[in-house]
Amino acid sequence: MTPSTRAIGLTGEFPNARVRAWLVREGERIEPGRAALEVESDSGAAQASLAGEGILVRRLVAQGDLIPSGGAVAIVATVVDDDGAASASARVRAAPDAPSEPQALLGSPAPGSERDSGTALTVVPPRRLAKQLGPTRHIDHPLPEEAERAASRVATARLHLPYGTFFADVDATALVSYCERLNHVLGPRGRVRPLDLALKATGVTLRRVPALNATYLGRALRYYTHIRLGLATFRGDDIAAPGIADVDLKTLGALAEEARELEARARLGDLTAAELSPPAVAVCDVGSLGIDRADILAGGVHTAVVTLGRIRKEPVARGDSVAVGRRLALTLACDERVAPAPTAARFLGELVTLLEGPESLAL
Repeated sequence: MTPSTRAIGLTGEFPNARVRAWLVREGERIEPGRAALEVESDSGAAQASLAGEGILVRRLVAQGDLIPSGGAVAIVATVVDDDGAASASARVRAAPDAPSEPQALLGSPAPGSERDSGTALTVVPPRRLAKQLGPTRHIDHPLPEEAERAASRVATARLHLPYGTFFADVDATALVSYCERLNHVLGPRGRVRPLDLALKATGVTLRRVPALNATYLGRALRYYTHIRLGLATFRGDDIAAPGIADVDLKTLGALAEEARELEARARLGDLTAAELSPPAVAVCDVGSLGIDRADILAGGVHTAVVTLGRIRKEPVARGDSVAVGRRLALTLACDERVAPAPTAARFLGELVTLLEGPESLAL
């Protein structure tokens, strides 16, 4: 007998529903038909059970998360025969020490634990396990609720959501030069960064390719009539993406000022619920962290994430000559249920054109 894990979803369909509360903890036994979590949708709240049984090893969605349509919400462990068949006679039991603690799964009875005939999977609480194995060389820190939700969203997105990732290398020489000219004109009245130009360019591109300005709802796509972008802001180990409305309509100076003010409040944790409502598309500048390129998934929150890498000096071919120019790595992660690959590629191509000719953004 060996333990086996698998990802499972819910019994029944709950379109456009979010997790209201979990009714079972990790380490608990899941029985068929047992209510495992409360969900909430437009039609109200309801209890849902998992489409499987075993020990709940990990919850893939947290409170407030959107439940993926037809996707997995939890990972459970069961005991299977050595030939891979599930054992109907296998029993799972908990060792009687601190049963309220998060529990560790072991494939065989632990030293000192109650023995059985070889068909049992013993669940041993970490406190007893530490006594059995001697002094530990690690410290476990519980995840903050926000970090747990973020981890669940990323795990769900990577396992179950059809995200496509598209890359482009932008000649950023004109972008940097245009920023310098604008800042020379503005003087002490303000400053425009390449990130601000990228926000404006993304907003204009969304107006030209509106297919990405939408959210997948299971059986429908919700298209937005205005352009609102998320501005990813790093705060220690956390990241928030508050929204900026009407990005395509604002002047570069006004947009740059609003973006800086929003970033400052995001780092202080001073954001309203309306600002934190996730837009369809977010822009993330990892170049500010010195990173050349990154693949950041939307994590089931945004339809697409545009990621800017560090602007770096590299040789650039201009006609038959080579000169030192600026290059920018651009990444687009997109939910292909909303925008299939050809549409996402067209969006990225339009965005590259605007970034390489940024003067048109002032029109």
